[in-house]
Amino acid sequence: MLERDVGWYEAVATNEYGEARQRVKLLIADYPRFLKRPDETYIMMRKNGRLEAHIVGEPLPEIRWYKDWQPLADNARIKTSYYEPNIYVLSINDAIIKDEGLYSVCARNVAGSISTSVMLHIEDNEDKYIYKTYGRLPYIRAKQNRYCDKYDIGDELGRGTQGITYHAVERATGDNYAAKIMYGRHELRPFMLNELEIMNGLNHKNLIQLHDAYDLDKNVTLIIELAAGGELVKDNLLKRNYYTERDIAYYIRQALWGLDYMHDHGFGHMGLTIKDLLISVVGSKNLKLSDFGLSRKINRHALTTLDFGMPEYVSPEVVNKEGVGFSHDMWAVGIITYVLLSGRNPFRGSDDYETLSKIREGRWEFSDSIWSHISADGRDFISRLLSYRADDRMDVKTALKHPWFFMLDSLPTGTEYQITTDNLRSYQDQFDDWSENAACKQYFRRRRLSGCYTHPSRMVYPPGHSYTPEPTPELLPEPKKYSTKRENTMSKYLHPDYELGLIQSES
Repeated sequence: MLERDVGWYEAVATNEYGEARQRVKLLIADYPRFLKRPDETYIMMRKNGRLEAHIVGEPLPEIRWYKDWQPLADNARIKTSYYEPNIYVLSINDAIIKDEGLYSVCARNVAGSISTSVMLHIEDNEDKYIYKTYGRLPYIRAKQNRYCDKYDIGDELGRGTQGITYHAVERATGDNYAAKIMYGRHELRPFMLNELEIMNGLNHKNLIQLHDAYDLDKNVTLIIELAAGGELVKDNLLKRNYYTERDIAYYIRQALWGLDYMHDHGFGHMGLTIKDLLISVVGSKNLKLSDFGLSRKINRHALTTLDFGMPEYVSPEVVNKEGVGFSHDMWAVGIITYVLLSGRNPFRGSDDYETLSKIREGRWEFSDSIWSHISADGRDFISRLLSYRADDRMDVKTALKHPWFFMLDSLPTGTEYQITTDNLRSYQDQFDDWSENAACKQYFRRRRLSGCYTHPSRMVYPPGHSYTPEPTPELLPEPKKYSTKRENTMSKYLHPDYELGLIQSES
């Protein structure tokens, strides 16, 4: 059957007694699809909650709900509802502990069936419920004791210039978190504690959340929300053979939601890269922003310069030593969008010196063949973020209203261009090379961008550069004293510090 066969058909039957007619409409059956899957949900004990799914299909699919793989039937507390055009809701009233479990929704029609499952949690601890649902939390002060007294530390999840992140399990509850452990000398403590201060002011579903903190002499540890789905690019997009422009728009909009919250509360992220885009749980499409080590409070009337960051993602005002505001984050979003759609950074050079020089020049274009397959709205979105002048860039609220995101409000056509992951895979390899070279071994690292202008390697973090405290030198044995004339002694032995001017003659 073809698309041209769709339409109304009429059957006519006649005999000597008369005529009968019957009209029928012939359609092509469409496989059921989720426009919105139900999200992992937390309900406070004895309160009400719901799971919601948006499902389409032709003909309209039959919907069934299950709990722990057993069919669910309506009762006095649990109701299933349908709201046109495609919203299906499971409502739970007066929730009790036994309502907790794995809930599944299955949609079936003549073309086939689909299903998805999600956990529903019932909480009797109000503080934990507030944390899980992003309610208002108390200020978290760093404790002056060891984190290992309360948490078991597991595998390494990743490392950056500032610290190493491990999987952590809270012994008292069995809950999973991530532990970001930072070591550094006293002069670096303000940098390490800055992230704690910033995260205390953040509480949004698209931002990694702070749970606990510890502060010892040369060690600051942040216990933060675990994004078990890993990095968006490395652990998700690159697991596929292709993705679509719609997929990227979906993730970028979530990143903007997180930035919108930050900017509304006066915070700038200031260090956004593709590595900071994380997925909440395995198999989910829920995105969270992470790594607030460079974040700061923004005073629009007294902007200050920014001397740190990954060269590929810094804005022209950073390179030009100008005051940096919220528009710096929007430039980074433009770079990230360009990278995700094309697998290439328009400003990347052979080294950091060349990269920063290209950003200072500000020239870029949609040169690759891939851009002929990207919508005009997608290209316009990037162009309005990669404006050289900070004042010409869209702010986050304008970006969220851009027509590029209108595609997310309509049904997929099934004819969207499939972007191969080959280019993005090559870019990720280059990104990893830079990150691995810059990452700390143990001690906190922070080198200024201007370092690439003076070091022979032309890199911010030179390869092989020593960045951990040097070991205390061993004391050398004093030279033996001989009963000879002074001038003879000096001619045979010269102290290693003498030429440096550290020892002066008393004569």
